[in-house]
Amino acid sequence: GGEALDIMGVQKAIDRVAQTMPTTADGEVAMPLLYDGWFSAPREFMGAGGETVRRLEGRGQMASQMVDAINAAQADGLTRMEVTVPPVPNLEEVDFGTAINQQFGLEIRDDLGLTDIKFATQVRRNLVDYANHYWALKVAG
Repeated sequence: GGEALDIMGVQKAIDRVAQTMPTTADGEVAMPLLYDGWFSAPREFMGAGGETVRRLEGRGQMASQMVDAINAAQADGLTRMEVTVPPVPNLEEVDFGTAINQQFGLEIRDDLGLTDIKFATQVRRNLVDYANHYWALKVAG
């Protein structure tokens, strides 16, 4: 037999997670940063056409929100969970190699100590696999 799902326990955990989210001045849950949220530090790079410098205001938002959510759920007694997020900023365009995904690949290489140029192609070709490993290490932290 299977275990019954504790709906109230799950709702309690969701409510607790919502309490960890940043809020606006009005007390509403703030929208997370979109592309910037994937990055742990600010980053400047040339846009796709090479004519515009782009800046990402990375502050580790996605990693900290994942850890806060997991800690809140565990504090409420949830012991089994699956955390699912897109591993890269533009998952649907991972094969195309968008500028933001390329920057995230550089962040992964820096974070994992794969700075030698020999890892550049390997990370770029297997970006989702490396990104999943990167997030697992962030969460396990």
